[in-house]
Amino acid sequence: MKKILSVLMVVVMAFSICTIAPVMAEEATDFTNKICTIENENGYLSPSGTERGKALCVNDTATEWRFKAFLGGSYAFVGAGDLAADVNSASMDEGVTIIQWTSTGANNQRWLLEEAEGGYYIKSAYSNLYVTETDGAITQEAKNEELNQVWKLTVVGEFEPMVEKMLESDAAKSLSDYRYKRLYDFLMSGGEFNLLTYDQVEKMIIERDYFNLSYEEQVAFVEECFTVEPTSLMYGSMATKLKREIKVEYVGIEEGAWQSWHGIPEEAPRLYNVTITDTETGESHVMQYISPYDNDEEYAATVGEAVACFEMPIVKCLWRFVYTSMNTSSWNGGDGTIWNNTGYRGDVNNMVQMFAHELGHVMDNGRQDNNVWYRAIAQDMVPVTGYGNTNRWEDLAEYSRLYLLARGDDMRVKAIENTYPARAKAYKALLYRVDSEFYSDYKDECEAVENVADAITSSQIATVKFAGKYLTDENGTLVLAEEKAAAKDWQLWEVYSQDDMWGTFRNKATGRYICVENGKLTLGEAGSKIGFKRVEGYNFTNMIDAATGFCINEKLEVCEDASGWNLYYEDRIPYEGIKTLSLHSTGEKLAFVEGEGLMLNEEGNTWKLVPVDKDYYLIMDKETGKVFDISGGSVENGASAILYSVTGGTNQHFKLVNNGNGSYKLQLRHSGLYLTKTADGFCQSDGSLGYVNWVIE
Repeated sequence: MKKILSVLMVVVMAFSICTIAPVMAEEATDFTNKICTIENENGYLSPSGTERGKALCVNDTATEWRFKAFLGGSYAFVGAGDLAADVNSASMDEGVTIIQWTSTGANNQRWLLEEAEGGYYIKSAYSNLYVTETDGAITQEAKNEELNQVWKLTVVGEFEPMVEKMLESDAAKSLSDYRYKRLYDFLMSGGEFNLLTYDQVEKMIIERDYFNLSYEEQVAFVEECFTVEPTSLMYGSMATKLKREIKVEYVGIEEGAWQSWHGIPEEAPRLYNVTITDTETGESHVMQYISPYDNDEEYAATVGEAVACFEMPIVKCLWRFVYTSMNTSSWNGGDGTIWNNTGYRGDVNNMVQMFAHELGHVMDNGRQDNNVWYRAIAQDMVPVTGYGNTNRWEDLAEYSRLYLLARGDDMRVKAIENTYPARAKAYKALLYRVDSEFYSDYKDECEAVENVADAITSSQIATVKFAGKYLTDENGTLVLAEEKAAAKDWQLWEVYSQDDMWGTFRNKATGRYICVENGKLTLGEAGSKIGFKRVEGYNFTNMIDAATGFCINEKLEVCEDASGWNLYYEDRIPYEGIKTLSLHSTGEKLAFVEGEGLMLNEEGNTWKLVPVDKDYYLIMDKETGKVFDISGGSVENGASAILYSVTGGTNQHFKLVNNGNGSYKLQLRHSGLYLTKTADGFCQSDGSLGYVNWVIE
């Protein structure tokens, strides 16, 4: 018999950290960077001890609190030992004690001031409850407008904001305008994640006595600030109100082992269907819940409730939730699936936080070129979290968590987008790829981050000009110079396409490549990927560094925005045409026959060696224009060799290794292995699987 569990839920997302209230009841005095005492008719607001976790109380001790300001008009009250007034356990409930805890900038440490007769009401920006004194004890309660909720604030001094002072120092001002803005927004945008880094930098300033360091030491300190990681990513709220119905249906047992994650078998898993329906639009989505347990409908419903907190296009990316005994970590996400270790069972509150991260992985899977997010990281210059710093995929997922939990809270979203503007555009582009209709407002962001450069035409000889001057290799130095009729080749560049948008540029006369090193264009033995993007309405282009997506200016420096370049194709790089490729051991010739594939025969095909840079070539069939390619870009010994369209991948690049006996090995760039003829066909190998020596005629 089928078991069905239905839950009608109105998701009002205030799970762990509710939104910052956007306005106060009345405008209060600005207490930013002020040191104040806080008192009522019975005494001063003070901690009951010096240790972290001690409850606040009212007594005769006039504790001095530092007021740190946030977006939305809220403050943190920070006392001795960098301990702040904090709603215990991030509770939303009335009657919960206010304690002192390490200053983190979390919403349960933020307080709003509302003017009252004789003082102020102090309201938690987290719970919307008010600081209340009852017989000396301090709790949060609903507003009662009684004197036990009215507090007098007395300014007894000011504290100098050292981070702001550091940002005004000569060392900080030595940064480029763009880098300075990135650091400033990282520390000063007012989000809780900003305060985490702000507090760490403030402690570093004190511990290292920044203002007594030498100028060189201060410069190094400022650079280090770009690498400071928020200690944790704060739990957040989704202010969006969603009406969703959850229905769980037991399907049955899947006989045999089911490969759940990294080849770990789950014996006879139980299958459940979780249907999530938007009760306002009627739109629904069925997600498979896979569990090792019988009668697991209740937890399946919990999973459904957590997933249902997100917008429907995001919900629809998730096809299955696997409750598995994997031993890799508590959570993993990708390929339409989220895996959860059976050692962990969270409530809806905690699961929403994890889903916001893992759904980033799920959405990212195959929807966006990896380089889009790499460029976003490079442009933002600062980390999201330490965990995100581990790789590009975790960085995206950590940003996903930060952003999705802030949806509906305009001020929090603004802080995120100020701090991470490039990631914000790239993530919106990802959402557009998830559902271009629902997220149609993000079309421009998608086009901006994906179409960074125009198509590059490979195997061309070109000139590169800025304002009439030619990019020139002048005795090993890259400069802009007037036309040199007698030394034209020093101003000609061989263009080798690396993919649709990017190419490397090799000087025709010297063989040196254009490189980007330490934010500047220079010359070297290996080229950096460069692209060009035409500026709409003008007859010039931006020159763009592929690694960062930034432009190159007339000083040959990487910058946020610059234009004025032109790329002119002058001629084609001559093909090094060859008649045949023959197997050295037998003399049989390499051929390709449509419908039959690669083979050896007596006639052979005509092949071209098309240079992609100084040492490597494409091996191209003259008739079809297709080239030798290692299937899937594999680096494995024995991976198949095929003919395929030009992709720009290094699994199509071959180096000619002279054997000294009239034959060559054809070495793959991506793997270091050789084109090999085996009894069964063609592959790449280390020479142990077949014949690797070829005669080029």
